[in-house]
Amino acid sequence: MEFVMTKQEEMAGELKELMLQGLLTEAEVKQIISRRTALESALIRLEPKKGDYLRYIEYLMALEALRRKRMKRLDLTAKGPSKADYCLVEAQFNVFERAVRRFKDDISLWVQFIEHARREKAVVLTGKLTARALQLHPNSVPLYILAARHQMEAQTPGAARTMFQRGLRLNPESAELWTEYLKMELAYIETLRRELKRTRDLRKQLVKKVKKKGEEVPAELKKAVTEDESMKEIMDGAIVREVLRSAAEAHPKITLFATWRRVLFNHPTPIRDSLLSELHAWLIKRLPHDPHAIKLSAVWWIDDNWTEGSDIVDQLHAANSKMQAAVKSEDIDSREMGTLYAQWISQSVRRVNSIPLKEYFTRSLHTLIANLPRTRLCPTLLATDLQLSALRQTDNDAKTKTVTRARKYIDLFLSSAEIWIPYLALAKEAGTSEWRSLWNEAREKARGPVDELCRIWLWGIPMFEDAKEKDEIYEEILKASIQQSCKELHPHLLLQYIDHIYETVPPKSRQHRLQHLFSNYLPSDACYRFCFSKETHSESPSKAILTLLYERWRQIDGEEIEAALRYGEWLLRNRDGRGAKQVIDRTRAILDDEGRALLDENWVAMLDAPEDEDFDEVERKEEEVVHVPPELEAEDAASASSDGEEEEEEQPPDTSEFISLNMEW
Repeated sequence: MEFVMTKQEEMAGELKELMLQGLLTEAEVKQIISRRTALESALIRLEPKKGDYLRYIEYLMALEALRRKRMKRLDLTAKGPSKADYCLVEAQFNVFERAVRRFKDDISLWVQFIEHARREKAVVLTGKLTARALQLHPNSVPLYILAARHQMEAQTPGAARTMFQRGLRLNPESAELWTEYLKMELAYIETLRRELKRTRDLRKQLVKKVKKKGEEVPAELKKAVTEDESMKEIMDGAIVREVLRSAAEAHPKITLFATWRRVLFNHPTPIRDSLLSELHAWLIKRLPHDPHAIKLSAVWWIDDNWTEGSDIVDQLHAANSKMQAAVKSEDIDSREMGTLYAQWISQSVRRVNSIPLKEYFTRSLHTLIANLPRTRLCPTLLATDLQLSALRQTDNDAKTKTVTRARKYIDLFLSSAEIWIPYLALAKEAGTSEWRSLWNEAREKARGPVDELCRIWLWGIPMFEDAKEKDEIYEEILKASIQQSCKELHPHLLLQYIDHIYETVPPKSRQHRLQHLFSNYLPSDACYRFCFSKETHSESPSKAILTLLYERWRQIDGEEIEAALRYGEWLLRNRDGRGAKQVIDRTRAILDDEGRALLDENWVAMLDAPEDEDFDEVERKEEEVVHVPPELEAEDAASASSDGEEEEEEQPPDTSEFISLNMEW
C-alpha cells in the first residue's frame, strides 16, 4: 500500500491544478482519487491481470476526453499550456509502461501502446517503443509495420524502407508485410512527384526572372535540373518494380498477387498500368498451372467494381474463353479449375442485368459441359448448370427436360450432395409426383459437407402441413441420421428439431418432448447450449426444463464448468442465490485444481457483472464516470446546439480496443 500512497501523492498536484482551472469540482476530485486508488491497488497484487491495466488506462482516457471537452466549453485553450494539459496523458503512458514491463511477451499490448503514443503525437516515445518492442519480438510483423509507419510520418523514407527490408528478411512469407512495403513505395513515389513538381515550378519562375533581366542562368539551377533528370528512373517505378520482383521470387502465393493487384488498381498513379502489366507477367511466370492464378489472370484487367457497358463485354468474353481453355487443358487440375469457372459464371450471371449476357454465360457453361470428356467433369460445374437452368426455364416442357438432365448428372456423381440440392429443387418446381422416393434416395446416397447434407435431409419437411406428420418425419430422419458416416449431421438435425419444438409445442408439453428427445437420440453440447438459450429467452422459462438440461449437459466431458455457470447465472438472476451456490459448489467438488481456478474466476466475474435488465442503472453507479455539474451540462447543451460541427470534432476517443474480455466459459 505504500506504493499506492506514493501514487496518490503524485496525482494530488495534477488534480489540484485541474480543480483550480475549474475543470473539476471538489466532489469529483474525491471520487477520482477513490477510483484511481482502487485501480492502483489492483495493479500491486501478487498476480495482476492484463485487464486491470487496460481498465485503468480506459478510465484515464475517459478523464482526458472529459477534460478536453470542458476546456473547450470554458474557453480555456487560449490561456497557454499548463501542467493540467498533459498530466492525464502522462499517467496513461505510465500505466502502459508498467503493463508492458509486466507482460513483455504480449505483442498486442505493445501494439496498443505504440498506436496510443502515435495518436497523442508523442514522436520520440513512439520511436523508443518500436525499438524496444522489436528487440523483444524480432519476428513480429505488426511491429515492423508500425515502426515503418513511424519513420514515414517522421519524413524519413529511407529508414522506413530499411525497416521493411529487415522485417522481410526475417518474415519472407508475410503477405501483409510485402503489401505494406508496396504501399509505402507507391506513396513515396507520389510524394516525390508532388515535391518535384513544386520545385520545378519555382525554378521555372526563377529562370524567367533571370532571363528577363538578361543575366546568365546560375550553375546551381542547371545542376538542379540535371538532378531532376536522375530522379526520372525512380519516378517511373524502378524501386516498386524491384519490390515486385523480390516478392514474386520470395513468396509466389496467389493471395499476395491478388492483394497487390487490388492495391495497384485502387492507387491513383500514372504508372499503374505498367506496374500491373509487370505483376501480371510475374504471376504467369511463377504460377503457370495454378487454377486460382489462371482465373486471376483471366480477370486481371477487369475492375472488381465493373459495371455493364460496351468495354466490359469484350473483357468478359476474353476472360470466359481463357478459363474455358484452362478447364479443357490436360496440364491443369480439371476439378479445381472447373469449380472456379463455375463459381465465376454463377457470380457473373447474378451480377449482370442484360438478358443477352446472362444467356451468353449460361450457354457457355452448358456448351462446355457437353464438349468435356466425362473424366474432366466435376460436380460444381454440373450443379451450377442446373441452378442457372432453373433461372431461365419458363414452360413445363423445359422444366421436364431440365429434370431429365439433372437425373443424368446424378447418375454421373451419385453421392454428390452439391448436385442433389438443385435436382430436388427442380423436381419440386416441376411437380414430380415421386418426390418422396426421390428424397429418400437423396438422403441415402448423398455425401458432402454437413451444411449441404442438412439442406437435403430437411428438404421434404415443408411438404407436410400437419404438425403431427412433421414430428413423425423429424423422428424418422433423426433415427436414420445416427447411422450416417457424417457424425456432425445428427446434432445439426437435432438443433432444427429443437427449434421446431419451441415453435410448435406449448410450454406445458415441452418438458416431456425434450426428455424424450434427449433419451432416444445423441445430443451434443451444442444442442444443450442451444436448448438452454431458447428456454431462458422464452416468455416463461421453466426451472424444471433448465434443471433437466443442466443435469444432462454436465455429464458431457469438458462441459461441467460451462453448464454450471449458465445454470448458476440463471438461478442468480431469478433471485435463487442459494441454489446457484449449491450448483457451483457441486461442480467444484468434481474438478481438479486448474478447473476450480477457472470456475472461480468466471463465477466471480459473473457476480461482479451488472444484470442485463438493470444495466443502465448499474453502469451509472459502478462505471465511475465523472459526474458533470448541472451548470456545465447546460453549457454543453447550449454549445452543442450552436456549434454542431465543432462538437463532432471533439468526440471522445474510441477506447473500445482497450477493453479486455478475460472471462472464458
